[in-house]
Amino acid sequence: MFLTAFGAVGAAARPLRLHVVVRAFGSASAVISNSRYVFAEADDAAEAAEPGYVGTLVDEKTGRRTRVVRPGCANFQAGPIDGPWLTFDCSAGSYGPAPELYSLAGGQWQAVTPNPHLEGFCSTTRCVPSDAGGAWMQYLVSNCPGGEHCSFSYEFQSLNGGELRSDPTADHTIADLNSRSLARPLCAPLRVPRAWYTFTGFGLGSLTMDGKFAIAQGTNANGTPTAYLERCGSSLHELLVKGPYANAAPPLAWNSGEVLWQSATYQLSGVFLPSLRRFKLDLPQHAVSPGCMPPDFRSCIEQMALTNRTLYLLSADGQLWTAISPHQPIATKKRARR
Repeated sequence: MFLTAFGAVGAAARPLRLHVVVRAFGSASAVISNSRYVFAEADDAAEAAEPGYVGTLVDEKTGRRTRVVRPGCANFQAGPIDGPWLTFDCSAGSYGPAPELYSLAGGQWQAVTPNPHLEGFCSTTRCVPSDAGGAWMQYLVSNCPGGEHCSFSYEFQSLNGGELRSDPTADHTIADLNSRSLARPLCAPLRVPRAWYTFTGFGLGSLTMDGKFAIAQGTNANGTPTAYLERCGSSLHELLVKGPYANAAPPLAWNSGEVLWQSATYQLSGVFLPSLRRFKLDLPQHAVSPGCMPPDFRSCIEQMALTNRTLYLLSADGQLWTAISPHQPIATKKRARR
């Protein structure tokens, strides 16, 4: 696998053009990652062939691949892996959540007893464990009166004592699953963006920190998804990508060195960090779902994930592809410092 560069890299206003070579990983239904680990969730066919198989965990530091097997368990995580665990609901269809955590480093399972107040709360709503850090576990709560018009919220349970707390997210605060206090104040001038929700109106979107940079995801007044790049101590508010219409947020992935999103049928757009240099990444045709229907790029590449080394692309037809994570060429880095 390799990357090749095209174009005049000295032209500051012109995005660097890169070409990527991809390799097949296999089939998957979802993919999530942090800087070191990636988890490819098993699709229905793989689960049927091997009952209890929930997915494959890759440790990119050691190169080790582990098939994760746990009968009756399902993974509901979305977005980056926030802590030392993979989070599963092992209720197997029974009443109430049954959280179990899988250690990324050691491969051990740890059951978590739901807070008793959560059990009562979940009698009228659906609660599933959806993420866990070093200090807190997150539940995704969906309330769907009559089976439709759903609204969503989060509850948090301490992994040290079981205390239950509501979502602390506010204009200048986000939830941090690795902090004992749970609430993390944002550095100035960052602010959690607003978002329009079909059945509940305007509320808060999301803001994810990576070092001094942040990805702020919300919507405009029409409900069209937007993603902006922002930075602590800076007026930076750079539009990265905007969905074509409501509830159609294009897939987005980032690490400490770059942010990526799909911008054309066979092309990703990106920005290198911290230089803010824009680039284009050309994709081979076979890495994109044949049912791709722009401008809704979720029908092309459904999900993306980035580790420090590898870019993962999950096409809408369930095929997972890998490539070397793009890195800014040394010559361009030197120019960017001037």
